[in-house]
Amino acid sequence: MFAAIALASACGARDALDIEGPPAEEGEVGSTAGAGGAGATSSSSGDPAIGASASSGGQSSGGGPSEPGVGGAGGAGAGGAGGAEQGCDPARVESGPWNVNRQEDLEKLRGVTVLNGRLDIGGEVSDLSPLACLTRISGRLVISDTTLLSSLDGLDSLSFIGARLEVARNASLLRLGGLPSLQQVKGNIEIRENPILESVAGVGLTLHEVHVVDNDALDSLSGFERFEEGVLRIEGNDQLVSLDGLQRFRRGTLRLVDNDALLFLPGLESFERGELWIEGNDGLLTLHGLVSLRSGQISVIDNDALISLDGLEAVEELDVLDISGNDGLRELNGVSRLSTVEDLVVADNPQLTSLYGLDQLRHAGSISIARNERLRHLVGLGGLETVDGLIITGNSSMGTLTGMFSLRGVLYAVVESNPELVIADALAHLGSDSSEVQSLYFTSNPKLTRIDLGGLTRLRELVITDCGSLADLSDLAGVTELSVLSLGNNAGLMSLTGVEQISDLSLLAIANIPRLTDLRHLSGLRNVRNGIEIAANPGLTSLDGLGSLSEGDGVTGVVRLEGNESLVDIDALRGLVRVNQLAIQDNDALLGLTGLEGLADLESLIVDGNRSLATLRGLGARTVSGWIEISGNESLPSCEVEAFVERLDWVPDRVRAADNGTGTCSP
Repeated sequence: MFAAIALASACGARDALDIEGPPAEEGEVGSTAGAGGAGATSSSSGDPAIGASASSGGQSSGGGPSEPGVGGAGGAGAGGAGGAEQGCDPARVESGPWNVNRQEDLEKLRGVTVLNGRLDIGGEVSDLSPLACLTRISGRLVISDTTLLSSLDGLDSLSFIGARLEVARNASLLRLGGLPSLQQVKGNIEIRENPILESVAGVGLTLHEVHVVDNDALDSLSGFERFEEGVLRIEGNDQLVSLDGLQRFRRGTLRLVDNDALLFLPGLESFERGELWIEGNDGLLTLHGLVSLRSGQISVIDNDALISLDGLEAVEELDVLDISGNDGLRELNGVSRLSTVEDLVVADNPQLTSLYGLDQLRHAGSISIARNERLRHLVGLGGLETVDGLIITGNSSMGTLTGMFSLRGVLYAVVESNPELVIADALAHLGSDSSEVQSLYFTSNPKLTRIDLGGLTRLRELVITDCGSLADLSDLAGVTELSVLSLGNNAGLMSLTGVEQISDLSLLAIANIPRLTDLRHLSGLRNVRNGIEIAANPGLTSLDGLGSLSEGDGVTGVVRLEGNESLVDIDALRGLVRVNQLAIQDNDALLGLTGLEGLADLESLIVDGNRSLATLRGLGARTVSGWIEISGNESLPSCEVEAFVERLDWVPDRVRAADNGTGTCSP
């Protein structure tokens, strides 16, 4: 929405000034501008200076004569650029928002000391000297898309901006200058896309958030010498070769992104703690310059020419260390003093051949080693004692996990998609007292033949899937306590030898193991609390090996037998007395349900698609509280289904029987 406010002076009406009228930004204070020769009083503000009275013409708000140089461009006594400071009236307040695109319109603000509202300057404005008296702006100050402005000279008195300061897309701007008095900006400072800007000198702040982005001619940051603490984003400045100007910057957040001419980091010698992002600087060779940095967060990402981490020698403790996507990085020697890190990521570094440099690392929250094409082992992590989470994934040359010689504690480990991995021996040095190990996941490691667990005896969860070369579980022989055992899509697994000592599980899942013919090594298993899933094992003819379930309490949550095409009998389940959900599906050779005679209570029952099943007489359930589905069993006479339902003590509301056989039933 656009409006025009006619400003009048004692000598006559001034030129109408077009102003932009969207709602004021945070920090802007509205006021009422007088339209006649008399002064108008502005709205009150939280800032005493902004709540002053506003003069709209040659008269001040108090009715006295105007000071020389205070009047507008159309009024008498308008001061020139050189004498504006002498004509400043501390009581002179104007209200905005103001959108100024012509030099003559900017003259109408000559002598104003406080501006309530925002000020946007653009277009043909070439000289900011009419603002020489301006000390405070309650809203934003945006200087953008000018064609003639070469500096910010003229803003020397400005000390406060109530929202952001933006200097953007000014085609002729060579330097900032003009802001030596600026002490507080409530929003960000944005200096962006000024194509010939060579210097940012002239900003007097000591603490703030500054973004310097896509200024193609800027070659240094000289001018930020007073900047000690805050947030700096330096991005896309193609000619930036030095960080000189940041010598006093001690702590905060620093983002160095896509500055392709930057080779080293001189100028950061005082930076001692904070968040440091070094990303996409294609010419960066080393991190020299960070001599004081000891703690915080460091992300070094996608710097194609970076060959080492030299420069981080003082770092001892970090929340995050992310070394990712650096195409030329060959080693990690620059972090030789690092002892503790909460999150360590080493990923997508195609030339990295070892983890040497991390030798002093003792404790980590999580470590992720991912997609490093030439990394063959974990040598370099020999000092690591404890880690909560260890993730080793997608390293195409890694053949062994050796190297973690001091490891004595890990909560979980994920070893996934390492096509050359033969021996998973990261945990080989664990002792029997390593009671904190929770979960181990081995997934899509096609050449894996061994899982060395050292002296580990207790484990909560073991998942092994898509590891086609693993022939047996003999490496588990020392494990006596296990909660979850899940095996799936392991084409070479022929035997479960190694699990004989396991007596109690919460979950047993064995799926798509084509060469497995028996479960006899599970003969010590007495209880499975939450569920048993035996699915898609074409060589399995019986469940022999689960017979010891009769020695336990006989209670489990789910039993799912599905797609075992050679399974003939399930006699080994005789120990079950109560199951929540029982599903027997697509077992083509299964003849009967003998073995389930002791099963008294069910919540739900599915018997579906078992081609050879001829009778339900082995199913001893007397109560099914939820629902029943018996369908698609082509050899099962429908009268068998009817007889089973009739003998139930409790018949559920939902019973579905369909597409079963048509034979007769014996008495």
